[in-house]
Amino acid sequence: MHRRLLLLAAVGGTVAVLGPAASVASAVPPTEPEPAPPGYATGAPEVEIVGRRLVCLHGTWAGARVRFTYAWLRDGAALPGATGRSYRPTAADRHGHVFTCVVRASNREGSEEEESWNAVELGGPVLRPDRS
Repeated sequence: MHRRLLLLAAVGGTVAVLGPAASVASAVPPTEPEPAPPGYATGAPEVEIVGRRLVCLHGTWAGARVRFTYAWLRDGAALPGATGRSYRPTAADRHGHVFTCVVRASNREGSEEEESWNAVELGGPVLRPDRS
């Protein structure tokens, strides 16, 4: 019984089927990738303290033309109206509260949400409450 060995080779964006004599039997042109919704890629959102504010860094996302929206959580519950990239703590945010942010990445193909990998607990002199 004789067996034939076929070799598939990908060179320069084309796929060629090579037969026993190493001749090209056929070539398949590359296809365009399907548009994809943004998806979490290499870096999760993160909360940082900058001065007297908490800042939500959106992380790294895949997909084209991605737009970001933000939501802040205090002790796991959404803070009404806290939808900006940064949040300035108020008197209600005194010692002992834990803050995270949720980032929604959207494009024409859809949207995805991811919560920050870290949480910030307010306390001590690091962030003082707003006195307004």
